[in-house]
Amino acid sequence: MRMTAVVNGTARRRALLASTLALLAACGSLLLPARASAQANGVAVMSGTWELSNPKTARNCRVHLGSESGLHGYQLGSPPACRVALPLLAQAAGWNLSGSVVTIVDSAGKVLVTFERDASGPGYVASADGLTLKPVGAARAPAAEPARAATGPAATPAFKAGAGVPPPPPPPASVSANVTPQSLAGLYGVAREKNKPLCSIDLTMKPARKAGLYGAQLSGGCIDSGLKIFEPIAWHTGNGRLYLVAKKGHEQGFSVMPDGGWQKDPPSGAQLFLKKQ
Repeated sequence: MRMTAVVNGTARRRALLASTLALLAACGSLLLPARASAQANGVAVMSGTWELSNPKTARNCRVHLGSESGLHGYQLGSPPACRVALPLLAQAAGWNLSGSVVTIVDSAGKVLVTFERDASGPGYVASADGLTLKPVGAARAPAAEPARAATGPAATPAFKAGAGVPPPPPPPASVSANVTPQSLAGLYGVAREKNKPLCSIDLTMKPARKAGLYGAQLSGGCIDSGLKIFEPIAWHTGNGRLYLVAKKGHEQGFSVMPDGGWQKDPPSGAQLFLKKQ
């Protein structure tokens, strides 16, 4: 009888342990989407132009933190002159956001510099390197996460008008499942405002060096400095979207509009429109 009681007790403990592990796993699976959503919202809010400065040398440069995924983290762009002013940018290939920490990484994913929220300002500070990262224009640091109560579930904070925190960007205006490279290839007008082209870009069917990409060429008379810095040399399509690929390798996505044109999406920084000619 004693042996039976011991066996039964062991079986109950094992069953209880299994139930506990299953409950913890379920809770974890519920938390992951929420964390992923918060991460995506934070990246969308930060996406845009930032000023990277080194107070020790009085050197600064404006960089673009993109929301499109790159090889390691999210895309980061900067003018060629910045690589001289701030040598760090010669190696920079992407950026990441984790809570209140921003990191800039190289092409291998190695962290080059780590920034933390500046308690006295709107940007970030790298205390170890003395560098600062401050928003320009519409870009901004995400709002701090609300403190959670000791007991009970935390309510999801709602965005309020005038609170200084914009809502997440709207979804693409339209997505077409019938988009193919053949249907997209051709000459496009490029504009900052609809129907007011500044430049033209030729999306060819000539295969680029990297598999799945096709050649792109910006018109020699383009007067838009931002496009010249981006310098698109290739393009591709996927999931009903169009992507321009810069010479440095980072990409910019576009979603199709009801009139058949294409708009930069997410709409971070200065807007950009493509219209087939």
